[in-house]
Amino acid sequence: ANYILAGASSGGIWKTIDGGLSWYNITDASLNALSGTTGINIIAVDPLHLDTMFAATGKVTGNKNNWGYSVGLIYTTNGGVHWQRDSNADTVVAKQNDFWDANIQQLAYLPGTTKLLLAYKDSIYIKHNLQDVWHNITPAFDSAKVTDIKFTNSNPSKALVKTSPRFGISKLWILDNGIWSQQIIDLDTNVIYQKYTEEENISLSLQDDVYLNIAKKTPGKLLVKHSLSNNTNTLLNTNMGNFQFIVVSPAHDSVFYATRHTGASGNDLLVSYNRG
Repeated sequence: ANYILAGASSGGIWKTIDGGLSWYNITDASLNALSGTTGINIIAVDPLHLDTMFAATGKVTGNKNNWGYSVGLIYTTNGGVHWQRDSNADTVVAKQNDFWDANIQQLAYLPGTTKLLLAYKDSIYIKHNLQDVWHNITPAFDSAKVTDIKFTNSNPSKALVKTSPRFGISKLWILDNGIWSQQIIDLDTNVIYQKYTEEENISLSLQDDVYLNIAKKTPGKLLVKHSLSNNTNTLLNTNMGNFQFIVVSPAHDSVFYATRHTGASGNDLLVSYNRG
């Protein structure tokens, strides 16, 4: 519980082993080309080998032209003492103007395995172990951005994949033992979710109810509950404003935590005790 990893927008990966009382950087010694400026987008830790972890570098902060430095996909096998680039990902992640693209949306290990999923733009890839190459397992995403991947509590082999096109309907896909199926998130035909945002995350309760923060055509967002058991949707809140990420408490599914962008002053952390 005292071990925490955190990725900075332009400062590498930081680690604490005392619950946050003290932090130290575990990437700059290896990634010294631009020490202290590497952006960290996502971190994934191998559940079977805790000293092995992958990180997607490059991060947009504020102005879309303000990028944390990217060296592509990196990994360590010794807890961060030494990092190296995953050259196998070079065929997956594009290089633009001498910088590696920072659009890796998600990295996620299948629970209890060494299989790692990577979401890049509108594609999903899998790597079965550290030495493996990346394999494209993308279904027909209709060129939609992949915004999140989560695994269900009742069946860890079942992955939920959230996609959001720039123009069109947000969708929830299910990857179950290698077979794809699709759930359409469309509460009202008069409400078309046409604004892409990477902040459309998936949050799961212990009972595997799916909670989604979805951008809509007009300003603001919707908070939606989706039931996997009967494929139904419930609209919980129609005015989420500048809310970003939603997390359901694992202990009480009526308690939600959320971040809200407040402009130049940064972000607020909020809590709701009545499901938003």
